[in-house]
Amino acid sequence: MLKKIRVIDYNLLRSKGVHFDRLNLNRLVKYPTENRIHFAVKSQVFYILRTMGHNVLTEFEITGFGIGDILDLSTKVTCQYEIETTLKSAKHQKTIQKYARKGLDIIIVFTPKLPSDEYERYKYLKDVIIVPD
Repeated sequence: MLKKIRVIDYNLLRSKGVHFDRLNLNRLVKYPTENRIHFAVKSQVFYILRTMGHNVLTEFEITGFGIGDILDLSTKVTCQYEIETTLKSAKHQKTIQKYARKGLDIIIVFTPKLPSDEYERYKYLKDVIIVPD
């Protein structure tokens, strides 16, 4: 059985302010100021999405907003995963408002709420956080 390949609409992404080099598609990129926990969780989310066959961007620029952590391009509605290392509700709301755009779901992953065991964290991310569509 042939798997249906979803075509990436680069013009639509540009219209949403997402700018990236096509060479960075499906490449895990570490931002210089990321701490170990942040990068570990981002790596696991990236790994899960790529295992599912999704096209993924990491550390992409959003004009007027900043740098995003992970963008899943293979779902019906594009999903943006933001990894947060603090549990401040004000910062959570600010992050959602900062990145809110039409046709984009923002999923905040709080690292303090994740299991500390690596395998348990992987299962939690895969079963609860990741959008499988």
